[in-house]
Amino acid sequence: MIRIDPMLKSRILDINLKYYGYSTLQLMEAAGKGIADTIDKKANDIGIFCGIGNNGGDGFVAARYLVDSNKVTVYLVGDPSSIKTDEAAHNWALLEQVAKVSRDLSIIIISDSSQLTSLKRQISSHQVIVDSMLGVGIDGEPREPICSVIRSLNSIHSKIMLKISIDIPSGYGTKISFDCSRVISMHSGKIEDKSIKCSVVDIGIPAAFDSVTGPGNVALLRRRDDASHKGDNGKVLIIAGSKRYHGACVFAGLAASKFVDLVHVVTTKDNIEIMKKAYPGFIVTSVDDFDLSRFKEFDAILVGPGLSLDNTVMRRIVKQALIAKKKIVIDAGAFDIVDPKDLHDKCILTPHHSEFKKFFGKDPEHIAEISKKGFTIVLKGHVDQIAKDGVSYRNYSGNSQMTTGGTGDVLAGMISGILAKNPCLESALGGTFLCGFAGDTMAGQPFDANDLIEKIRFASEKIKSFK
Repeated sequence: MIRIDPMLKSRILDINLKYYGYSTLQLMEAAGKGIADTIDKKANDIGIFCGIGNNGGDGFVAARYLVDSNKVTVYLVGDPSSIKTDEAAHNWALLEQVAKVSRDLSIIIISDSSQLTSLKRQISSHQVIVDSMLGVGIDGEPREPICSVIRSLNSIHSKIMLKISIDIPSGYGTKISFDCSRVISMHSGKIEDKSIKCSVVDIGIPAAFDSVTGPGNVALLRRRDDASHKGDNGKVLIIAGSKRYHGACVFAGLAASKFVDLVHVVTTKDNIEIMKKAYPGFIVTSVDDFDLSRFKEFDAILVGPGLSLDNTVMRRIVKQALIAKKKIVIDAGAFDIVDPKDLHDKCILTPHHSEFKKFFGKDPEHIAEISKKGFTIVLKGHVDQIAKDGVSYRNYSGNSQMTTGGTGDVLAGMISGILAKNPCLESALGGTFLCGFAGDTMAGQPFDANDLIEKIRFASEKIKSFK
């Protein structure tokens, strides 16, 4: 079973919650209170080490709640002027006010690792150490002065000291990680180390949001590397089109081209000139001239949009594409060619309800059960359903104008373009949300598949505002 990494899932959820109207300040307050309620208030002497991000903000709030029944020292590791978010800065300002009126709250700013030597005796006297320095949004090894703080805290060995991390141990998964005995996580567990006791704090997020798509599913997809070269950002092969349905091939190809460097289209002879005129960047080959040994050159394959069942050569190529065991999106006409028994875990299927029922012989309500076989299903509808490994997700983006012809081809093209450099489930979730979100930027006005393609970049940029 392939799952989304728990820490990545948490980062996605944080972004999605903003989109759905949750206040980060509200969640930070709930997190801090939950942390304080979980920590033994009879500990008497607590040292809370906070970073300058939202993980540190949770620590600021926890200190406010703990100070009524404990002696609390907050160590800010970094410069107060560099606190990263408005929400963390707000709670830092509140904490400073509390420190002015409470004898039991002290604040120490660690701006340089050289301060640690003089602080070691004081730090060693705490009964509880709370690590609230780095959260799930940080990649790579900790930097100074946090790096030295972690080393210093790890060097303290006391049988009476309890070491707790908030959400994850700072530096988790790197060579320099805080050595804690307990983790307090918000909403859901983030680490899989069974040697560390983990408790989860309910901060008021309904569990349903864990299975709903949002901008986080797009924002955290792999993007183009600034130092990349031609071809590094993906090559997609599209096997599609017929004399009657030439537009499907065009729409899918243009959508895929928004995400990858190269789009190679294999289509019927009737479509060759149409494809070349639609976009000069397409590499176009007739079905009669395609070399089956070339499948290995591509990062992802899309089969199906506008396919004609009468073309025996096209049918053979589609079947061979599946046998190649490359990452592949199966759409539209391909459902009449592919045998369900040949599906594998690198397949993404994008049927509408009637295609689903005809292909699998079961009603769409069985989507989660069917997906246990390892492939990913994107069931298109008023509310899209995405399922893999028995787990189902819902997508609410999009509107009634997206029943216009060609929008399904755009979705298939987008998913295949994203799939070139991302895993199957993440590609399906992100592509489905982004396609609907692009449509939502034109809600209330008529639009067609061409308009939808033109809004992909705008929608992608707009999504950044939720990070």
